[in-house]
Amino acid sequence: MAKTRTILRLPPDCLAQAANGGLFVSRGTGIHPCRTIDTWELIYVRQGTLNLRVAKQQFTVHQKQALLLQPGIEHAGTQPYDADLSFYWLHFHVPKHANPRQTNALKLTQHSQPRRPDRLMELMHRFLDEQVNQTLTALSGNCLLMLMLNEVADTLPRNEQTTDHSNSLAMRAERYIMANAHQPISTIDIAGELDCNPDYLGQCFRHTFGMTITQAITRLRLAEAKRLLMDSDLNIDQIARTSGFATPGYFRRTFKAAAGITPRQYRNNHQRLHINWR
Repeated sequence: MAKTRTILRLPPDCLAQAANGGLFVSRGTGIHPCRTIDTWELIYVRQGTLNLRVAKQQFTVHQKQALLLQPGIEHAGTQPYDADLSFYWLHFHVPKHANPRQTNALKLTQHSQPRRPDRLMELMHRFLDEQVNQTLTALSGNCLLMLMLNEVADTLPRNEQTTDHSNSLAMRAERYIMANAHQPISTIDIAGELDCNPDYLGQCFRHTFGMTITQAITRLRLAEAKRLLMDSDLNIDQIARTSGFATPGYFRRTFKAAAGITPRQYRNNHQRLHINWR
């Protein structure tokens, strides 16, 4: 995905104000209407591909990518909705007194790919759940919004922009893990695919991402398991196998150690949403 320009800078003392949000689920018909709204809008594609025109610029927003829309600028669909398309949307306001020139401001590009999509989805679900249950206060909504924006913000140097060999190798390993985490893979398997020494690969990966390859695999499997717990009717054992865990028992132990609650409790905490069907 090509890097796009920064369109929003939020200083630390500026709290964006959440309006409302929802989950759009396509039935395979229709196209996004032509609109000009008076709020900012954060879109995060959960599944499928969303094709939008913002002013005169075309965007193709794939799964696990985000798009930020500015107020007062027309946007419209350029292609009919995919049958499997679903995306979160959230409208918000930015105070006029915000000073974007502060050096430590949160910087958001228009089109991005969040590094931690599982964290962003959890925050979206919590916001929508509290909205539906009418327990969302102005403060809690704004705080959740700021945490979401932090997840999509361009705050760290992107390793993809480096030309260092070790970083390049680590990035190739990450891409392989993202495509194959549901399979029984190991550092040795990945090193074989990339034609390199397993120990050297492990060192490069830890240096680039601050975690081991095993930790990265487990993290992606847990992220997929959380998505399935929120969005599917699969039972816990099926989710364990689909996510790549060797046994349901190991999945349950790993999930509770990471999330602090059982998979079933996690599912019960993320059931109610504001869904738009179209």
